[in-house]
Amino acid sequence: MGKPRKLRLSRTAQDDIEKIDFYSFEKWGERTAATYMAGLGARMNALIETPMLGVDCSDLRPGYRASMSGRHIIYYRIEEEFIYILTILHHSQDQAQFLSEADED
Repeated sequence: MGKPRKLRLSRTAQDDIEKIDFYSFEKWGERTAATYMAGLGARMNALIETPMLGVDCSDLRPGYRASMSGRHIIYYRIEEEFIYILTILHHSQDQAQFLSEADED
């Protein structure tokens, strides 16, 4: 068994997390936001242990997988040393449009 992977987040994913946290706090309060964000973090950490947890979404972005956390979809790809998180989108967003605009940084 090889060395465990680590999470690597694009700038877009980092911004997404901040926006989700802010929105959740403003809409539902500190406790609910903290619980939701903990769930999101747990799901991303689960991807380290079980990278194939998400479904293939190469039709939307070649080489990527998608995994649900609450009402958000984590888009990621499996790399040798990392689970690379590209973006985290609310399920109601136009997935194809946002994925085509997301930068791999």
